[in-house]
Amino acid sequence: VAGVAAMAKAQNPNLNTAGRLKSAVVNTATADLLGGPHVTDAGAGKLNAPDAVNVAATLEPAAISFGSVPTVLPVNRTLTLTNVSSAAATFSITVRQLSSDSNARVTVSQSSVSLPAGQSQAITVSLTGSKPAAGAYEGFLDVKGAGPDLHLPYLYMVGNGVPYDIFPLLNALFIGPPNDYGYQLGFRVVDQYGVPVANTPVSFQILQGGGKFDAQGGDKLTGAQGNASVWVDLGSQ
Repeated sequence: VAGVAAMAKAQNPNLNTAGRLKSAVVNTATADLLGGPHVTDAGAGKLNAPDAVNVAATLEPAAISFGSVPTVLPVNRTLTLTNVSSAAATFSITVRQLSSDSNARVTVSQSSVSLPAGQSQAITVSLTGSKPAAGAYEGFLDVKGAGPDLHLPYLYMVGNGVPYDIFPLLNALFIGPPNDYGYQLGFRVVDQYGVPVANTPVSFQILQGGGKFDAQGGDKLTGAQGNASVWVDLGSQ
């Protein structure tokens, strides 16, 4: 990936920001991956070196997340389309929905944009309609015009509030070395769709090694982002 980014930058001096360079690599990726994985597994897809090097437009950001869907829609995001070629060009923008959703949909404020060489245009990408059923929903914005086609992945989620998985946020693991003092253990609880679960009861227990918790014994419930933590002084074993 680093090599392709270097080649793209050498080929096109207009790829002069980190965002544009990232878009050249990410948004030209191909989706011909075995099993058709979700965007949370594979992002935009598989690296496509020739298209990244010959890109004529870029998108910032290179991917859009609407996050956990609130009760009231719409939710708006701003996308910047830049013509990084040496000539004026017209680009069409279409939404390609991968997950079926009869309640909400993703729309764009402009389906066609004409840009002189080197110029940019802000586009509003909106999640509209009503709150969907619990699930994870994904798709792509496809941009066609000069140069290779661009494909920008999008994602939005609706949680069911049922704890499904837990993963560490602080210190990377649920273990630490002996005699490590002032060790903070933090984690997040999510449901099966990856949405944080708030107000989940939490308890901590030392299984071995003689460590001890702080006086409060850690959080009793997960917070708004599904997070909880405790301070630990680890034992000598």
